[in-house]
Amino acid sequence: MAEALPSVEQPSDKPKSNGLKTNVPFTEIPLNHNADAHDEPFCRICHETGGKRGHQRLIQPCLCSGTLGNVHRACIERWLTVTKTNKCTICEFQYKTKMVLKPFNQWMWPPFTTENIVITIISILIHLTVLIQLFCLVFICLQLYHDKFPTALGVAITGLVTGMPWTVFIAFALDFGIIYSDYLKVWKASNERVKLIVDDLKFYHDLNTLQ
Repeated sequence: MAEALPSVEQPSDKPKSNGLKTNVPFTEIPLNHNADAHDEPFCRICHETGGKRGHQRLIQPCLCSGTLGNVHRACIERWLTVTKTNKCTICEFQYKTKMVLKPFNQWMWPPFTTENIVITIISILIHLTVLIQLFCLVFICLQLYHDKFPTALGVAITGLVTGMPWTVFIAFALDFGIIYSDYLKVWKASNERVKLIVDDLKFYHDLNTLQ
């Protein structure tokens, strides 16, 4: 009986898998994965070292010490905006902040139904039409009645003629404001962000001077 020959593996063109994913996007790899990353101070929010996030410097805006106190200004401002708080959750330091509008290219608009869009366009057109008519009416009254009547009477007639349309216009404007007040509140809340004010050098440490 012939002995069974040992099987010989045929060479394969496929690369051997080492158990690691080779198609991981570069953006998923941490920026501070090198061996020297632990020697540099890093942001406790994004875990990136100073200068790696848009060349921003690390600051310590609260009473936290060590690595817990290191943050990028943009990171802490975004965190305060998302969490809707103004104090540190670790040391409970009260940040000094103010609300500012985001840049125009970052504005977000609350959802609008087709009915709301039609009503808004119609309201704007009505207000513009009434406003143009009012200016025309005032101009015509001043031209026609300025020389025909005494000054006091001319002013009174002009006021009566133009007073009623202006009253209608103001009523329309108030109605428009009341209807869309809730929408404006949502829009303002969606397009505001927290800006951190650090004006006390006691709590501001430029860590770049330590590197």
